[in-house]
Amino acid sequence: MFKLTYVRILRIGLAAVVAIVLAVAGVLATTTAASAHGGQVTGTPSCAPSDNGLQEVAWTVTTTNVPSGDVALVTATGFTPSGSTLSGLPQTIGPNKGMSFTQTEIPATAVVATVSLLIEWTPAYPGAPESDTYQGTAEGQTVLPANCQTPTTTTTTTTTTVPPVITQPSSTTTTTVPPVITQPITTQAAPAPPTESAAAQPVIQTGGRPPNNTVADLVVGVLSLLALVSALILWRRRRYGTN
Repeated sequence: MFKLTYVRILRIGLAAVVAIVLAVAGVLATTTAASAHGGQVTGTPSCAPSDNGLQEVAWTVTTTNVPSGDVALVTATGFTPSGSTLSGLPQTIGPNKGMSFTQTEIPATAVVATVSLLIEWTPAYPGAPESDTYQGTAEGQTVLPANCQTPTTTTTTTTTTVPPVITQPSSTTTTTVPPVITQPITTQAAPAPPTESAAAQPVIQTGGRPPNNTVADLVVGVLSLLALVSALILWRRRRYGTN
């Protein structure tokens, strides 16, 4: 029959204490490994280079204690003052790496600028060794210079004095024009030369045939040419005795 002795009770108690210590150590080790990811945000304020009275902040993010197989996605969850603008987010960075972004268009009256970031660590690829999944936040705050001068507008007024215009009295000269007397002009018509009627004019004819004998002249010419040809033929027969 099993009997609980003092020694056995002591051994069981010691074993239970060791088991509890080991379990707590494992939980603490797991918590430490998961919360080892660190992120820090720092800001460097300055006046805007455009010298328009606005301010800006160059923010820098650094990470530490990140497993070598993790990458982090950094996004902004909020920032002040209102009216300013963030540029350069979101970004993805490697393990224990840094990054930067800019906050611009900060009014000249603002004295503090803040930014809130969410950093999400995940394995660089599925099954990557030395990697885990973790989310953390980081806060940044910086005091602004508040001495950026707002350019002033200078208004120049130019006054031009115009001398008064003096009007001289004008003199009027009256010229008397004598009346024009028109003398009557008497004209006499020259006597027209005597005219003779066309019927009384004699008809003068020039020498030659009347213009209507053109056909007759042509006939006479042809007959004369035939007579000349006949005379040449007759002369040839007589001279050479040929037909």
